[in-house]
Amino acid sequence: TGPLGAETFSGPMYGAQAYVQALNARGGIHGRSVRLIVCDDGANGAGNRRCARKLVEDDKVFALVSNSILTYSAAEYVSDAGVPDIGSQPIDSAYDQYPHLYQIYGSSSPRNGTLGFDGKLTTGTEIYRYFKLVTGAKVAGVVAFNQADSLRFANLIEAGLRAEGYTVVREQIDFAVPNFEAAAIDMRARNVDSVFDAMDVSGNVALCRAMDTIGFTVKAKVLSVQSWSETVRDEFKGTSGCRASLFVTG
Repeated sequence: TGPLGAETFSGPMYGAQAYVQALNARGGIHGRSVRLIVCDDGANGAGNRRCARKLVEDDKVFALVSNSILTYSAAEYVSDAGVPDIGSQPIDSAYDQYPHLYQIYGSSSPRNGTLGFDGKLTTGTEIYRYFKLVTGAKVAGVVAFNQADSLRFANLIEAGLRAEGYTVVREQIDFAVPNFEAAAIDMRARNVDSVFDAMDVSGNVALCRAMDTIGFTVKAKVLSVQSWSETVRDEFKGTSGCRASLFVTG
C-alpha cells in the first residue's frame, strides 16, 4: 500500500510468489522448501524500518529478494546486518551506496557507504539517443508529479535528454488536483514530438487520454519499465492514438 496505490509496487511481490511456488513444486532447493515472507511498509520510511527489523530480527530471513521500495530508510541497517538484498529494482539511490544491496541493473559504484562516485551518480544516455536516431525526435516533453521522487526522476531524464541535444519542455502535474489536458495542450503548442514521464501507470493513462482528447500525437510516448505489465493492453485500450506510439525503457 502507499500514496501511489496498492498496485504500483506490488508486481515484484507477485512475481516472487509465483516463482517460489513453482520452485517448491519442483522440490525446492536441494530438497528444501523455500518460504517467502512479505511485509508491506506502506511506502514510507517508518514502515520500511519496521519491516526490515521484523524480517531480519524476528523472522530471521536468509535474504531479501525482489524488493520494490519507495523510501528505503532501512538500507544501511540491512547492509550492516549482513543480510543480502538481491534482485531489487531501485527507486532511490540505496543500491548504489551499500555493499549488501544488489540491484537487477547492476552498479559500477564502489558501494562503500557513500553515494555513487564521490557523491555523484552516473547513468547512460543511450535511451535518448535511440529515439533521436530512430524516430528523429528533437523536442522532448518531460512530465512529472509535484512529488519529490517523481521530480528527481524527471530531472535525471531531462539531464540525459539535454546531453543528447534535445530541447526539453517540462510539465508538472499537481498530484492532488491533476490537469493533464493543460499539460498536453502546452506541449502541443511548444512542438513537443516525444514525451517521457516520471509517473505511475494511472498518471500515464490519464496523460494519454488527455493527449487523445486534444488530438496531440507524438513520435514516441516513452514509459518507464515500472509502468509496463500485462495490464497495459486493458489500461490503454481507450487511448488508441497515444497507445500507437507507446515505448517502454528496459
